[in-house]
Amino acid sequence: MDKINVGFIGAGQISELHARGYENNPTGRLVALVDANPKVAEQRANEYNLSRWYTDYHELLADPHIEAVEILLPHHLHLEVTLEALAAGKHVSLQKPMAITLDEADRMIAAADRATTLFRVFENFRAYEPYRRAKAMMEAGEIGEPLSIRVKTISGRGVGGWVQPEKAKAWRHESKTGGGPPAIIDHGYHLTSIVLFFMGHVERVHAMIDTRAAGTPAYSGNPAMIIWKHTVGEKYGSWEITHAPDLMVRTHFYPGDEWVEVTGSRGILWVMRC
Repeated sequence: MDKINVGFIGAGQISELHARGYENNPTGRLVALVDANPKVAEQRANEYNLSRWYTDYHELLADPHIEAVEILLPHHLHLEVTLEALAAGKHVSLQKPMAITLDEADRMIAAADRATTLFRVFENFRAYEPYRRAKAMMEAGEIGEPLSIRVKTISGRGVGGWVQPEKAKAWRHESKTGGGPPAIIDHGYHLTSIVLFFMGHVERVHAMIDTRAAGTPAYSGNPAMIIWKHTVGEKYGSWEITHAPDLMVRTHFYPGDEWVEVTGSRGILWVMRC
């Protein structure tokens, strides 16, 4: 099987994890990247052993050797770059969240329907083996009929993990560029994806969300308490978001963690150290 040639649009911190996916990958190879900052673009290209890098994504889209792109950009840039990538005939993997408004999402879907290439929104938590094992256990009836789900996310003082650049923090905490409180729209996207994966669609939500917790930037969405009712049956869920500034969190990445609890009619399932 011929490998598909992939280019990264955006070479920020998260690209480190995406690049690992192409190590010994039997179906795809990373061949180029683009970042508006030439120092970042050159540095990442060297790290990923790439001979080609750009500072203008239009040049990458014009490269005939690149068949697919991963869009790893701030949320407010997703729409324009996705539309142009599809129009250029590239397969597109878009980093979550898809968009910052429903109208933007609808425009992407319409463009994907017109395109002859593939489009997806990338969500990695559903591929995480503990979550997949938990889903299989639920489908096998190990805990009986699932009745409720409880999610807990906590952030603290990271030890050993990433040092997030101030510029990367800034756009996430602005509604026009991030699309909403990052604890809910950015990292929280993963958790809502798992809730739907385990329990199905939601019909009603109630939430209390603060934006200025001690030790967190403004417009963080932390702390928060969110409850909901699922569409099918009398099934409910809750999600608590907390920031504990003096709590040491040993990590290789972000200074936070989450765990999920599903109560069934004859058992309880926990997924921890997610």
